[in-house]
Order: sequence, then C-alpha cells, then structure tokens
Amino acid sequence: MTTLAGEWLKSVPTLILSLGVLWVAIRSERRASRNESIRARQAIIGEIRSWANASISVLTELAEEIERLPKASTSSLRRLSSLVDQGRLFFENDFQEIYGIDKPPAFRGYRPRILSWLAVGHQLADTAAGYDTGEQIELLGKLRRHFVSDCQKLVSPNDFGNLTIEDFNLQIRNGEFMEKTDGHPLIVTAKEFASSEHERFRGMSL
Repeated sequence: MTTLAGEWLKSVPTLILSLGVLWVAIRSERRASRNESIRARQAIIGEIRSWANASISVLTELAEEIERLPKASTSSLRRLSSLVDQGRLFFENDFQEIYGIDKPPAFRGYRPRILSWLAVGHQLADTAAGYDTGEQIELLGKLRRHFVSDCQKLVSPNDFGNLTIEDFNLQIRNGEFMEKTDGHPLIVTAKEFASSEHERFRGMSL
C-alpha cells in the first residue's frame, strides 16, 4: 500500500500538468473560434457597408437627375432595384402570414423597414416628372437620411464592438430597422405622393 501511495503521489504533478495543458488548449481553441467568429462578423459588416454606400449613392444620383432633367434615368432606377434585391440577402422578409405566397420565396411576406426606404425611393423616383419635383426631391432626401440612420446602427463599431457573428445575426433579427411594416409616416407620405402623381399623369394623358 505504501508503495502504491508513493507511486500515486509521484504521478500527481504529471496529472496536474496534463490537466493544465488541456485547460490551456481548450481556452486557446475557444479564443481562436471566437476570433474567427468576430472576423466573420466584420466581413459581413464590410459587405453591408459596401451595399449601403452604393445605395446611398444611387438615391443621391436619382435626386440630382430629377432636379436636372427632370427625370430619373432608367439605368439609375435599375441599379436601385438591383440594390433592393441585394439587400434581401442580408435582411429577409417576415413571412409569418400568408402574404405574397404566390411570389418566389425571397419576396414573400413583409420586407423590413431598412429595405423599404430603398423600395419606396424607387417607386417615388419612378413617378412621372414635371409636376412637383421639389417635393419629390425632398422626399427622396428624407428617405436617404432614414436609410443612413438604420445602416449606421448596423455598421457602427460602438454598437457591436467584439460581438461574434452569432450575436450579430441576433442583433439583426431583433433590430428596430427590421420592423416589418410600411406604416412609418415618411413611407406613407412618399407612397401617397407617388400614387397621386401617377394618377395625375394618367389623367392628363387621357
């Protein structure tokens, strides 16, 4: 027994050392996994920032074209439409109700507010020109500023710091900018303006 006890005592330091090495390895692996997740989140933010910058540029160009021509160019409208669809890759529609069930999966349900600024901006810019372009340009500017504000909440390092990609995805799903409604007063006003101008143009064309 004494010999066994002695042998066991001799093995204790080795056992402690082995456990210590294992603990360090586990912590290192977890740290590496977290750092990789943070880098993945930073990469996504970089892609969202590039998409947002392109969208902001097109909204600005559309307002300038309406002021100068006064008409939005087909190429700018197509670019904005494409950017709305690109945004769907980051921000999915809410499909909790049977709405748009006849559409392709990515277009079913209700789009998030962050995409509505762009989609309604497209509808507004595509409105027949020649009537109240001043208000049209003003509304486009307001839509752009609200879009910038929503995007800033996504890409600001002060808001997310060292969040992992999993934490970031959760923030996106629960963010105010993901509100699934077109009930914002500015969106309602812009859609009503676009609709009224369209009807006025139709009336003058008859």
